[in-house]
Amino acid sequence: MTRGIATTTFLFCACLLAWPASAEKVEVAKGIFVTRHTFNAPSNEQPFYGFASKTSEQTQADEAMLRAVKGSGQSEREAFDYAVKLGWRAINAGDSATAARRFNQANIIRPGQASVFHGFAVVAHMRFHDLQYAEELFEVGSHLARYPGYMADYGRLLLVAEKKKEALAVLEVAVEEAPDHAMAWSNLGFARFYDGDNAGACAALDKSVSLRAGKPGPADTLLLRKWAGCS
Repeated sequence: MTRGIATTTFLFCACLLAWPASAEKVEVAKGIFVTRHTFNAPSNEQPFYGFASKTSEQTQADEAMLRAVKGSGQSEREAFDYAVKLGWRAINAGDSATAARRFNQANIIRPGQASVFHGFAVVAHMRFHDLQYAEELFEVGSHLARYPGYMADYGRLLLVAEKKKEALAVLEVAVEEAPDHAMAWSNLGFARFYDGDNAGACAALDKSVSLRAGKPGPADTLLLRKWAGCS
């Protein structure tokens, strides 16, 4: 499954919207709560359908989709993975509206999965320029069953939000969990650079370029090499 594609959208867009003083928390899966947050877009193109109350027709459509999954010969996990795959494919194509629809479908099939929070976090940042909400979604998802690349993207978002110490801590975890993931090491290199550790940044960069999985874009590599003064 393709994940972590949107990391290249995170580095240079430090956009942040104001948050209500008293934000309501909503249970989106058993025991999992996030802030109720809506945007000016169709409900199915927002994370968690924008928390809108569904009509009876929409509820029936959800139930029909679940019945179709069960009758398709696919397992629930296969149907979920396919919806997530389509979500990341849409992100890759720059189509965050379609991505949100696919992640919403995935969340109906299997609520409360880290990959859905990951996808919604990217949508919140990519389409709605809401770093604070994206960070919350990443943080909530980080307590679920994670996969290589999740913490790398979470840490990168924290760098964009200029939360450099928090980013460094998250990215140290990222390379512990996924020592063969090149993007995790590249992002850690940036975090170390921002923390004033140029030697550590270059060491992370060297590790990143030696790996195959999750390769960062060449622009990242050149930029970090220049900023940190790596040989």
